[in-house]
Amino acid sequence: YPDVSPGVANWTLIETDEEYQRYKESAFRHYMSWFYDEVDEDHASATFFNINGVELIKEKRRKA
Repeated sequence: YPDVSPGVANWTLIETDEEYQRYKESAFRHYMSWFYDEVDEDHASATFFNINGVELIKEKRRKA
């Protein structure tokens, strides 16, 4: 995913309810894949990435 502009990662712009839900569901899917030792991709990193996305949205909502 390309950055929106230099120094602005596109994932930092997430904020909608749909994105929140999608990140949570993706975190769970990747966690379960990690738990069952699937090795087709780095599920541990993907789990943390998605959790960070959810937490970013929560933080933005607290500040709004």
